Amino acid sequence: MWKLSNINIFIFLFCFVFVSCKLDNIELENDEWSPEIISPLINSTLTIGNLIPEQGPVEYDDDNFIRLGIREDSLYSLTADAFVNIPDEINFEEQFMLSELDIDDFSETYFISLEDIVHEASNSGNFALEFLIFQLFGDNDGDGQVDIPSPFYADITGSIFNNLNETVFSSEDLSVTVDEFKAIDFNTGLLQVEVANTLPLTLASIELEISTTGSTDPVGTLVVNDLAPNSTYVISLDLEDQIVSNEINLNIIDFAFEPVGVMPLSVTPESGLDINFSITDINVNSITMPLNGQEFDVGNQYFELNLAEDADHRIHTVRLLNGEINYSLTSSLDCSIIAQFGIPSAIDANGVTFISDEIILDNNTEGTIDISGLEVDLTSNPDQSYNFIPLSSKITILSEDDVTLDQSDYLDVSFSFSDLELGYIDGYFDTYTVDLGGDVVDLDLSLFEDFDSGLKLEDPSLTINLSNSLGIGANVLGKLEAYSEEGEMAFFEIDSIIDRPFFEGEEVNMSWVYNKDVIGDIIELPPRTFEYQAAATIISDGNLNFVTNESALLLGVALDFPLSVNAANISLRDTIVLDQIEYDDISRIERLILHYNFINGFPLGTEFNLVLRDSISNDGENLDTLNFVGLNTDDNLIQPASVNELGYVLAPTLTSGAVPLSSLEISNFLNSNQIVIDVTLSSSNYIQEDQYVKIYSDHECILKVGVETKVKLN
Repeated sequence: MWKLSNINIFIFLFCFVFVSCKLDNIELENDEWSPEIISPLINSTLTIGNLIPEQGPVEYDDDNFIRLGIREDSLYSLTADAFVNIPDEINFEEQFMLSELDIDDFSETYFISLEDIVHEASNSGNFALEFLIFQLFGDNDGDGQVDIPSPFYADITGSIFNNLNETVFSSEDLSVTVDEFKAIDFNTGLLQVEVANTLPLTLASIELEISTTGSTDPVGTLVVNDLAPNSTYVISLDLEDQIVSNEINLNIIDFAFEPVGVMPLSVTPESGLDINFSITDINVNSITMPLNGQEFDVGNQYFELNLAEDADHRIHTVRLLNGEINYSLTSSLDCSIIAQFGIPSAIDANGVTFISDEIILDNNTEGTIDISGLEVDLTSNPDQSYNFIPLSSKITILSEDDVTLDQSDYLDVSFSFSDLELGYIDGYFDTYTVDLGGDVVDLDLSLFEDFDSGLKLEDPSLTINLSNSLGIGANVLGKLEAYSEEGEMAFFEIDSIIDRPFFEGEEVNMSWVYNKDVIGDIIELPPRTFEYQAAATIISDGNLNFVTNESALLLGVALDFPLSVNAANISLRDTIVLDQIEYDDISRIERLILHYNFINGFPLGTEFNLVLRDSISNDGENLDTLNFVGLNTDDNLIQPASVNELGYVLAPTLTSGAVPLSSLEISNFLNSNQIVIDVTLSSSNYIQEDQYVKIYSDHECILKVGVETKVKLN
C-alpha cells in the first residue's frame, strides 16, 4: 500500500503541476502509447501576431497581412537660419558734443535806395546840396519842403551826384537783432559781406564797420573800392575767437561816388546799394541761446545684417516678425529733450514710414520701442545697396529760457535692437554649400531581433520625400548607411536636384522611390540603425530668392516593408511557467519520454526546441535544451503549411514524435520551473529557391506535449 501511495503521489504531483500552470488538458493523437504514467505537459498556440504585434512601425492590413512602415519627415532640414543669422542683441552708442550742435547760418540784407540817399542829403544841412535838390524837384504843394517823388523815377543830371559824397548814414539805420542766439564765443565762423551796386554810376569807395552791442571793439572793418554799376563785391572776415552778441550794427563811415559830367542818368526805385552780411560755418566755444526746438543733426546710420558664414548674400527686403529698439539717454543739459527713432526705409502694415512717437526725456531716461511687423528695405545705403538697415534718430532740445553751453556739455544716446525674429527675407542668395548635418536613427525594430539572418522581402521600398517652401533651389548630396546588430553595413547615396517655389506660401513636393534593386542589401542585413549625412548646394538661377520664418526644405524617408519574405532563421519564442517539481529519488524513474504533436500553420519550415530554465536558484540561466533532432526531415525541419503560387497558406501540416530523456535531462527537467518553446522558421526548405511567402498576423502553430514515465516501485 505504501508503494502504491508513492505512485499516486507522483501522479498527483504531475497533475498538480499542469493544472496549476493553467495548461489545457489535451488528448494526444497517438493511440498506441502504453505508458505506466502519462500526463499532459504543453498545449500552446503560437501566432505570428505574438512575434510581430501591431505597434510602433508595424501595421496590419484589413486581411491581417503584416507590413512595416517607418516615417521620418525631417531627416534633413534646411531653414531660414542657414541664410541670415541675427544676434539676440545689436548695440550702438552715440555721444553728441556741443561741437556737433547744428547752429544755423544766418544773414541780413540792407537796401540803400537812391531815394534814401536823396532824402538823407536833403536833411544833411549842406546848403549847396539842398539847393540843387530843390532846383531838381521843387516844392509842388507850397509847404516849404522839397517834394521828392516816390516811387523814385527820374532823369538826373550826373553832376548832382558829385555832391552826395558828404552824406553819412547813422549806425541806427543799419542794425539787426539775431533771434537765434544771445551771444556766441566763436570757435570757427565766417562773416561775409556782399555789396551790390545797382546805381547808374561807379561807387568809388565804401567803408563799413561792424560792431556788436556791449563791446567797445568793433568786430571788423570792411572796405570796398571802385564798384562799377551793376556789379557785386564780396568780402570775408574770420570770426575765430571773436565774441559776438546778437545785436549787430553796420556803420558806413566812408561813402563816395566817382565824379560824373552833366549827362542825364536814369534812376528807378531799384537803384541803390544792396548790402548783405551773413555768418556761416559756425562752431562755438560757448553759446547762450534759448535752444527751444534746436535739433541735433544725427543723420542715418547703417547696420549690416550678419549673414551665413562664407556666404555672399545680397538681402533686399526684411520683414520683422518680432523686434524692439531699446534706448537710453543721459545728458548734461538741465532741460527737457524730445527724442524720436526711426527706420527711414521701413514701413508698417499700413504702408506708413516708421518713426517712433516723441519720447520726452529728462536727463536720464530709458525705454523700449516695438518694431514688430515692419518691412525694411535694405537697399537704401548709398555705399552698398543691400544688407544694411538704416536707423535715424532725431534729438530736439526744448528750453524757452536762455541756456549757456560749452564744449563740456554732452548728450549720450545708446540704443540696441533686441529680440529680432525674421518673418521674411528676399534678395539674391550666393551659390554655396550648406551642411545639412547628420545623425544616427535607431530604427527600434524589435521585429528584426528575431530575424537572425537572410531576411529577404519580395517588394520593399524606400521613398525619399521632399517638401520645399524656401524660395531657393538646391542640389542635395547625401549618403544613407544602414547597420545590422552585428555591425554589417549597406548604403546608398542621394544626388537630387530640388526645385524651388517662386512666391511666398507656395510649396514644392517631390518624391523618389527606391525599390528592391537599390535597398535589397540593406533589408537583408537586417538594419538596426540608419546613419546619414547630407549637404545642399544652393542653386543661383538669377531670380529673386526668399525665405520665411515658416519655410523650410525638409527631406524625409518612408520605408515600406510588406512582409512577403524569403527568409531563414526567424525566431519565435513562448514561455511556459511551471511550479517546481520536488522529487528527490530520481533513481526510481526508469524512463521519461516527451510525446508531441506539432500542427504547423506557418508558411515556413519550422524547427523547435524546449529550453529548460530555473528562474530562481540559477539566476534565470538555462538548465538544458531538449533538441528535437532526427525526428523530422533530414534537415530537422518540420514541413511548412502548403501555399499557392502567390504565397498564401492553403492548409497546415501535422508532425508527431517522441523524445526520450537521458538521466541528466530528467534531472534538469524535474528542477526547472520554466519551459521556453524556441521555434525557428525558415523558407529555405522550399523546392523553389526564390519562393516568397506572405506573413499574416493570424498565422499560427499548435504544439502539444505530453509526458510518459515509468517508475520503479521497489
